[in-house]
Amino acid sequence: MKFYTNVQQWGNSLLVRGVNDDGQRVMQRHKDFSPTLYLRSQNPTQFKTLEGQYVEDFKPGSIKESREFLEEYKEVENFKVYGQTQFLYQWISDNFYQQEEIPFDTKQISVISLDIETETEYGFPNIQTANEGILLITIQDSLTKNLITWGTRPYTGKNTQVEYRYFENEADMLRDWIKWLNEFKPDVITGWNTRFFDIPYIVNRIKNIGGEAAANRLSPWKLVSERNIMVGGRMNYGYDITGIQQADYLELFRKFGYSYGPQESYRLDHIGYVVLGDRKLSFEEHGSLLDLYKNDYQKFIDYNIKDVQLVDRIDQKMGLINLVFTMAYKAGVNVTDTFGTTAIWESIIYRRLQKNNIISP
Repeated sequence: MKFYTNVQQWGNSLLVRGVNDDGQRVMQRHKDFSPTLYLRSQNPTQFKTLEGQYVEDFKPGSIKESREFLEEYKEVENFKVYGQTQFLYQWISDNFYQQEEIPFDTKQISVISLDIETETEYGFPNIQTANEGILLITIQDSLTKNLITWGTRPYTGKNTQVEYRYFENEADMLRDWIKWLNEFKPDVITGWNTRFFDIPYIVNRIKNIGGEAAANRLSPWKLVSERNIMVGGRMNYGYDITGIQQADYLELFRKFGYSYGPQESYRLDHIGYVVLGDRKLSFEEHGSLLDLYKNDYQKFIDYNIKDVQLVDRIDQKMGLINLVFTMAYKAGVNVTDTFGTTAIWESIIYRRLQKNNIISP
């Protein structure tokens, strides 16, 4: 494999998506990975700790057996275990860093921008109960710029750039979108607040209509799991779609958009104006989104499409998706890890020390 696009641990396996030397997309399940740990040695070895003590390598067995070993000995006095215990990053380091840099190519990485629109009959929809129907889903492929919109009413608008897929009901629309996702298999989903709204809402809405098995089909590995994340001291409700990275552009802008300075608002309408001099499609003549989709559905569809195009255009100018891939491959982590700092630095330090036969705590 030339470079990975996603590596995730599931039980005793490592689930890997990437690109091979021929530019072909590949999926691999590694069940036989045996992590390496290090224990103190009474005899000289090629490995030393930061304090200069000799250690020797030791393989407890599978990922599960290695975890059990760490758990069994964590409270034992004067028994120290050394090495990278985040086994996922150890595997990446072992398999992709025989050379200094990973030769990744962003033109071979599939990124889609996503935005949904829902009913708002009862106010802002509840993410956890997904109580309102999904009316529209729009995606844009970052490489081809192809736009596709799925909707539950016909589209007679003038936007010729979009492929519009009309369905008579929400269930059929969602089934087709899942089918498309399974065939296209993007590496990354981005959008404005997608990690804590669009994605969890889609997952829960699909669960409501088709059950857990239908929601799991969103993942190339058929694995979707709840993942709540603390951001800014507040717990945010989300999902991990195994095999697909989430690079929420709202989070990207907050973290890396410092050249624009602090913002009075981080709504897409405001950031679009700051970065591009352009805004979301105005519907002030209707007063609310509820009135917009009830009274001018064609404009409601155009509103959804423009949100996706704005995010794509912001990234064309700022290049933050490319930035986080560069950071991820520099560190040997997943794209989602770049939103924090610990995983990046632990991985970089581990690999730098390992190169000099120094084993980290």
